[in-house]
Amino acid sequence: MKKGAGTVILLFVIALLIILHFPKKETYDDTTLSLESLQSDGEYQFGNIEWRLSLPWVNDKLPYHLAQDTTKGQPDKKKFTYNINYYKTKNRYVLDGQAAKATFEFVAGSLEVIKFNFHLDDDYQQWFEDQVAKLQQLYGAESDKIETFSQELNIKTIGYRWDTDRTTLQFLLTTGDTIHPSATLGLAFKGNTLE
Repeated sequence: MKKGAGTVILLFVIALLIILHFPKKETYDDTTLSLESLQSDGEYQFGNIEWRLSLPWVNDKLPYHLAQDTTKGQPDKKKFTYNINYYKTKNRYVLDGQAAKATFEFVAGSLEVIKFNFHLDDDYQQWFEDQVAKLQQLYGAESDKIETFSQELNIKTIGYRWDTDRTTLQFLLTTGDTIHPSATLGLAFKGNTLE
């Protein structure tokens, strides 16, 4: 074998090893979030993902796989006897121009909570009011409305909740002088909270 051919083969092998060692950067498309997709057969759920499914079943129903969220800890073992595992999406969901990441919570291995966490821009107040109006049009008057204000932290939260016998839907807006405005759209199988 000629010296030049050996060098070319060696460079090819090195390039191949580098490509295999550093996989392609994954890209994730934004997904449109529709408020109409939050109810099925009179119960709140996200699209065709039924409550109480295990992680493999949920992953089969999504166009992507969930990644474990290791930033969230376990509940206090003195108060709770079960584990909660958190999984998040790598793609973003977009609702009328505002983007969110989704978190899926599995309690004792079963899907119980889905949250969409939005970091809002300057037009957050109008956006929030528009979404509340759409939710009221779709699902009727809310079951409960809450408003809280922490004087110490100067943080205000306003929220709406819609209940059925088995499920709940919540939409919260949190604002304050020291925090970025955010909203959380959450769905849960009853018996668990969206906190």
